Amino acid sequence: MKADEKRNLTKLNKIDKFHSVMHSLTVNDILNDDDKAYILSITLVFMNFYKKDKRHTSYIEFSYYIILKYSLQYQDYKPLYDFTVEFGFFPISKDLLTKKLIESDKIKDLLIENTLDTYKINEGYIETFEQYHTKLNLLQDTSNEIIYNVSSFTTLWSPSSRSKSDSLAA
Repeated sequence: MKADEKRNLTKLNKIDKFHSVMHSLTVNDILNDDDKAYILSITLVFMNFYKKDKRHTSYIEFSYYIILKYSLQYQDYKPLYDFTVEFGFFPISKDLLTKKLIESDKIKDLLIENTLDTYKINEGYIETFEQYHTKLNLLQDTSNEIIYNVSSFTTLWSPSSRSKSDSLAA
């Protein structure tokens, strides 16, 4: 975690309302509707910081923690679904739809569900947005040397990964 991110999160934790709501969420106390809206709005602020500067990985990781904790505690998976679609975590998005944890009655959700199949490879494995595009770039590159700038959020295949040989064989 970068020093400025840690400093900002520490300052945020000193705000009584934030501290109280985060504590309640963490220990599985019941949040009222205002507190739910408050904590989810905090995640939007952090996501916006991350979108503006991808180096703020602590903010997006913290947002993901809050959203995941909230979704599991209240069995309200819409924020988690929106997050995973927005940031390309398509395996999670598809799983939420497959297990019918969210209703996909909106046209947007139906289109997203159909688009997720684009990221499917052998035996139903679904790649993240970054895995899919990194693989495409790798396979389409004709140069002798390939260098990728990998952020901390990018996942590439490890040599022991079964999906590596499957996806490269595809």
